[in-house]
Amino acid sequence: MFEGIIYFGVGVFFGLTVAYNHKDYRQEKTFEQVDEKVRNDLERYRNLSESLKEDIKFLKSRVSSLKQRDAKTNEPIG
Repeated sequence: MFEGIIYFGVGVFFGLTVAYNHKDYRQEKTFEQVDEKVRNDLERYRNLSESLKEDIKFLKSRVSSLKQRDAKTNEPIG
């Protein structure tokens, strides 16, 4: 009878330990997945930002050249 109580206690302790570790593993995996997604999104937004900066630079130079052309020829832009 005493052995049964000991085995029961050890079983409960072991079961709780496994369940707790599994919960930690799931949380850790979830955090890693979220971290990876955030890093991927951040990299995509950085690339988009650089692309938009290049587009703005091109458009500014285009507007500048059109203004210079307009100033030389006195023709309206467009």
